[in-house]
Amino acid sequence: MKEKEVLTKKPVKSCKLLFFLALTGIVLMGNTHVVTARSAQLPDVASVQADTTVYITPSDAAQYPGGQAAALKYVADNLQYPAQDKADKKQGTLLMKFVIERDGSVNHITVVRRVGGATPAMEAEAIRLLKNMPKWTPAKDRGAVVRASAGMPIRFKL
Repeated sequence: MKEKEVLTKKPVKSCKLLFFLALTGIVLMGNTHVVTARSAQLPDVASVQADTTVYITPSDAAQYPGGQAAALKYVADNLQYPAQDKADKKQGTLLMKFVIERDGSVNHITVVRRVGGATPAMEAEAIRLLKNMPKWTPAKDRGAVVRASAGMPIRFKL
């Protein structure tokens, strides 16, 4: 009887293993097929123009003209410290998020987080500063110009 029990247990285990391997193979083959199909089909120009998708990580990120150093210089040169906050010696940092449009303009500016003693007046100034930024070089994904999300900290320090 022990021989029969041992014999019946082995096929069950190998049957489970075969089922698992077959299922894994189907899932892997399915994902490979989807990836291949997706990479083979590039969107047509009309659908890209009408697309309102905001890319978080496009293949080529949007860039400020002159690079990051120029963006920091723009902020330093154009930041107007709110008078009341300056008198009260308040300091803080705002983490800003915005969208770089296909034409390079900055839109949909939001404050992600306040750090330190950032005030509503500082928020208003950071939004004004970003709205008046020169146009960026827009992002590209697979060669097509796309809308992309970007972020920047704005520091108010005396």
